[in-house]
Amino acid sequence: SRRRHTRYISVTGVQTCALPICQYNLIILDPIYVCLGERDENSNSEVTQLMNRLARLARRTGAAVAFGHHFSKGNQSEKDARDRASGAGAWVRAPDTVLTLTAHEEEHAFRVDYVLRNMKPKDAVVVRWKHPCMEVAPGLNPGALKGPGRTKEFRVGDVAVLLEQQPMTFSEWERAAKKAGVSESTFKRLLNEAVANKLVRKVGTTYVKEGAA
Repeated sequence: SRRRHTRYISVTGVQTCALPICQYNLIILDPIYVCLGERDENSNSEVTQLMNRLARLARRTGAAVAFGHHFSKGNQSEKDARDRASGAGAWVRAPDTVLTLTAHEEEHAFRVDYVLRNMKPKDAVVVRWKHPCMEVAPGLNPGALKGPGRTKEFRVGDVAVLLEQQPMTFSEWERAAKKAGVSESTFKRLLNEAVANKLVRKVGTTYVKEGAA
């Protein structure tokens, strides 16, 4: 990875380092813009030239070559997966396989779209970040993408106040929080905070707000 490094790195340089070893199955260039040099990311001819160099790198080393690229500015949820990449269309047309990650309405979750040249079509899936890697989240709807605008940030008091009127079981409290717009992962985090800060306590199978009538 060349993140936080501003120095240009050439594909030829990567090839020179890899060829003497020839034991790589996968070479990842992230982010790809460090390989642009003087090329313009908006120029199809110049990006195609870079893609051809990556194809040559794959042939000469026998490794698969993957790279990370960024989206254009703005909300991406209403765009086709092929139209989200910043710059020239060649960024998406040249690779054999393109995977795009688009923000899901669920916190820390993303929809994965596949653009496949040589393999049969594959439906989009949702993945959720769970340190240290992404995990498939089969229970989340791939169509529920995060829309324009900033997502409301909920605090521990926003879930604790739901217990003002009456104690609730975990399931009842979670449903009430979801109705208020709190995602599943945020609710669980705030519940733990509420208990740790003694704003809420568990009595049997129900949760009770401290100080509630």
